[in-house]
Formats: sequence, structure tokens, C-alpha cells
Amino acid sequence: MEAVVSNLEQLGNGLQDIEELLTLAAEENDETTIAAVLRDLEQYERQVAALEFQRMFCGEMDPCNAFLDIQPVPAAPRPRTGRRCCCGCICAGGSGVASRPI
Repeated sequence: MEAVVSNLEQLGNGLQDIEELLTLAAEENDETTIAAVLRDLEQYERQVAALEFQRMFCGEMDPCNAFLDIQPVPAAPRPRTGRRCCCGCICAGGSGVASRPI
């Protein structure tokens, strides 16, 4: 927990420094410094993404090996035996023939 808090404090301080440097560079129209600040900002983005990834996997069971892949599968066409078959077949008790039209 201390490591996470320390990382967050370092990120916060670094982002404040970047903000100040970017403001000064923009006032002086210093393209070189602005480009360097943007490169540093990309590094901070990667660090924030890594912390977010760690946050997503900080639960009790997260160290366990598992992989879940959910993909939509098109529904298979249902055979129709009569008018409004969906409810009729269910009401027929699986015989496939509805006792009365629905």
C-alpha cells in the first residue's frame, strides 16, 4: 500500500512540475521545451495506465490463474411447428403440439 501511495505522490508532484514547465514554455513559445514536456507527459500516462491495471487486479482471487473470453454467438434458428410456436410448445409440455392456439 505504501508503494502505491508513494507512486501516486510522485505522479502528482511530477504532473504539477510538468504543468508549471508547460506554462512557462508556452509563454516563451519554446517549441523544444514543449516537445520535451509532451514526451515526459507520455511517460506519466504509461505510469498511470500501469497503476490502473494493478488496481483492476487487486482482489482476493486475482493472483489465481484464469482466463475468460466472452464472445457473442448468433442464436440458432428455432423450429416452428405452428402459429406462435414459442409459447405454444412450452405450454404443450414439450410434446411440440399446442393443445390450443395462443
